[in-house]
Amino acid sequence: MSEKASDQRQYFFVQMNLLAKDVEEFIVAVEKYATHVRKVKGCERFDVLMEADRDNAIFLYEVWSDEKSHDAYLESKGLADWKLYSDPMVSNLEVKRLKSTKD
Repeated sequence: MSEKASDQRQYFFVQMNLLAKDVEEFIVAVEKYATHVRKVKGCERFDVLMEADRDNAIFLYEVWSDEKSHDAYLESKGLADWKLYSDPMVSNLEVKRLKSTKD
C-alpha cells in the first residue's frame, strides 16, 4: 500500500546565485539560519553547500518528514524574516522538488 504524497518525506534542492559583494555576509548568516531550521519540527536535514569553484553559487539540500511539516515551515515567521534579509543578496533562485528512487 503506497503512502499519500502528504505523508511521504519531502526533498528539496535549492540553487541560488549571490551578488558577489554579499557572499561572505550571506554565508555567515545562512549557517546561523540553517542551525535554526534544523531544529524545526519535521526538518530531517538542511545542508548548505557551495560550488567548488564559484563561491557565489549556493545550494541547500532539505529533507522534511512530510508535506505538512514543510508547509508549516513555508508559512513560518522565521522563513519570512529570512527572506526579507536574504532576498536582496540573491540574484537568482531555483527550487527543485525531488523524490526518492525508493518511494
